[in-house]
Amino acid sequence: MSDIATQKKCSKCGVVKGVEEFYKNKSKKDGYSDQCKICGRQCRKQYRETNPEKIRQEKKRYREANRDKAKLLSKQYREANPEKIKQSGKQYRKANPGKEKQKSKQRVENLPEYYILNILKITKSDILLAEEVLKEFGMTLDQLIAIKRQGILAFRREHGKS
Repeated sequence: MSDIATQKKCSKCGVVKGVEEFYKNKSKKDGYSDQCKICGRQCRKQYRETNPEKIRQEKKRYREANRDKAKLLSKQYREANPEKIKQSGKQYRKANPGKEKQKSKQRVENLPEYYILNILKITKSDILLAEEVLKEFGMTLDQLIAIKRQGILAFRREHGKS
């Protein structure tokens, strides 16, 4: 007689089903999960709905711990699905008409820090050192960025030097 069971009772709904209706689980004595696939899906869905912040935090921790892998997967998805990306962008902009202007305004407000940290690839410690040097010349980092962005003439007009 064979020890392999072909039927199993779900611990959630109590219905006896074939083992193909259960996920495999090596940690269980019979090699199958306690809940059938349908009940397991319902439990996971309910968990996601009741714990959205926890799920968000777990995903964020994973992305931070696996940054290179996440970037690669994201890039591959964007390259494989350009039309989906375009369509979801259109849907988002249509559903959130004021958000684009708000984001644009925030980018402009945060441009100096973004410019320094990302475009120039300067670290925060480099900024602190640069600020010490600028103090010797009586300038602030914002003034230096203004010079770079608006040009020396705009800086001179602003400070009464011709």
